[in-house]
Amino acid sequence: MVLELRHVRRGAEMRAGGVLTIMVVALVAAFSLAFYLVELLAPRQFEGLSTRTDALYFTLSTMATVGYGDVHAEGQLARALVCGLIVFSVVVVTSLVRSAAARSGR
Repeated sequence: MVLELRHVRRGAEMRAGGVLTIMVVALVAAFSLAFYLVELLAPRQFEGLSTRTDALYFTLSTMATVGYGDVHAEGQLARALVCGLIVFSVVVVTSLVRSAAARSGR
């Protein structure tokens, strides 16, 4: 019975990890698309962002807190979106750490 409960718990933790992975991928895709569309529809909101690859690069470097500076927000709309990405990134990273700690048994 104990082994069965451990198996069920492990399965739930693995599903939670899968959900978090999907959330991260969706977050990256959504913000990359949003940044690209903002620059496309309201030019000069970003400096150095002109392609979808630039948008993906900017999203990932912001989420990783690297921020090289070659692409950056200039306009108020762009800055507001970047603030949203920062908040979501903190929430997701915190959830990933919590999930990893739970899986390792603390």
